[in-house]
Amino acid sequence: YGVPAMLMYVATTSFLESIGRTLPGFAISVCANLINALLCWIFVFGEFGFRPMGAEGAAMALTMTRGFMLLGVAVYALRMADHLQFGVNASLHGFMHNIKKMLRIGTPLALANGLESLAFALVTLFAGWLGAKELATFQDALNLNAMMFMLAIGIATATSVRVATSVGRGD
Repeated sequence: YGVPAMLMYVATTSFLESIGRTLPGFAISVCANLINALLCWIFVFGEFGFRPMGAEGAAMALTMTRGFMLLGVAVYALRMADHLQFGVNASLHGFMHNIKKMLRIGTPLALANGLESLAFALVTLFAGWLGAKELATFQDALNLNAMMFMLAIGIATATSVRVATSVGRGD
């Protein structure tokens, strides 16, 4: 249930990064981790009178956290002093002709992201079929790999934003 909120969060933070506003996404991500930890403690272990829900509680906490992330970034984007300059909260009248172009450009990337996520989910499911210890080992290896990957992705994203900004300036 949290996927739509996460996708809208990613789209909005990507927009903000493209105009050089990286701090809101960073701050919201840090807060989201703290909120998710608190909600997991409450729902997974049953604190403050809640019944312990285990994995279901973790899923509920994550879904709520993703909603918070979207709310935070949406409020920021809508309240930016220069939001009208970037078309935030503008009417879609006159922009509908661009939908076809956006779909042509964005659909392959969306499909690639979706298939990548599906592949990771399926491999995790397969590891779970082997047993709890095997799944835990797999998750440890996957998390270590993801940490290294995120460093490279962060550098690549920052570079692409700077290049796109320079191209947009004609520099």
